[in-house]
Amino acid sequence: GAREAAAPQEPPAEGEAPPPRGEHEVGRTRLDDGEWHHIAVAYRGGVLSAFVDGRPDGEAKLEVTAALGSELFVGAPWGADGSSTSAGGLADVQAYAQGLSDEQIAGLASGSRDLPTGISLVLKPDWIVQFWKGRVQGKTEADWQVAEVRKEVEDALELGQDAARRFQDEVLCSFVLELLAHAQQTCLTARKTSVFVGIMWNIFATMHGRSETTVRVGEPKGVSECFLEYKRLLMAHTCIAAGESAGALGIFSLPDVRQLTEFVSGTLFQHFVLYQSVLVCPQEANVKQVEVSFEAPRAPPDLRRGKLRV
Repeated sequence: GAREAAAPQEPPAEGEAPPPRGEHEVGRTRLDDGEWHHIAVAYRGGVLSAFVDGRPDGEAKLEVTAALGSELFVGAPWGADGSSTSAGGLADVQAYAQGLSDEQIAGLASGSRDLPTGISLVLKPDWIVQFWKGRVQGKTEADWQVAEVRKEVEDALELGQDAARRFQDEVLCSFVLELLAHAQQTCLTARKTSVFVGIMWNIFATMHGRSETTVRVGEPKGVSECFLEYKRLLMAHTCIAAGESAGALGIFSLPDVRQLTEFVSGTLFQHFVLYQSVLVCPQEANVKQVEVSFEAPRAPPDLRRGKLRV
């Protein structure tokens, strides 16, 4: 998917032929209105389908042969003098490992936070990009915990709504801040970071569910159950899964999976019991002060008047 803006052009006069079309142009909608549009092209089963702003805009049968090692050009061709032959512009270009469905493309065009894998993007990629611009790479961990930065993340996550769970919201905010800092330091893209935050948000929700393996009924899910759910969600967003199962998205490579799993193993799962005690089963300590009156102790007996009993 991509957003495209083109300079407005006058429509052809009556009786005048429309501008020439390329050999493989399939779209019917004119984009030279000076506005930004969401453009998507999907190749599925030998058919090339075009979409404009989430709506189908034509298709054509086309044979595509893989050209490994060849250069990929996006946009209009360049002229002989090195200048572009198009007055438009491209922004936010994305490529996927498999052809997206019509519903997925419509979701991208509308800015939907819900993914077909069942998670929701609590932090969208464009928000993460703007957030990172305000954080200089190489800052210490303390620089990420200042009040202004925490407030920015809390507002984006819609935390702090319930005063009774203020401490729990602070714990969640600290985890997300640590994740954002780690992602920026390891050069993870904003799109991958957004999806991973969504995965971890789903894991925090999973922690509140009832365990299906514990002997005691009603116990919350344990670390093994939550890790299996984490593994399922993460693998559903890998490039390998995208080619094998419908509904999966090719977001993470195998090196990404190893790197992110090392991070979450050393944070959430290493201190799982502590997180569970704070987020799921908070322990409350009530201190009560009571005033009690005691009688004065009696005087000890006079031992000189004592008698020896044999």
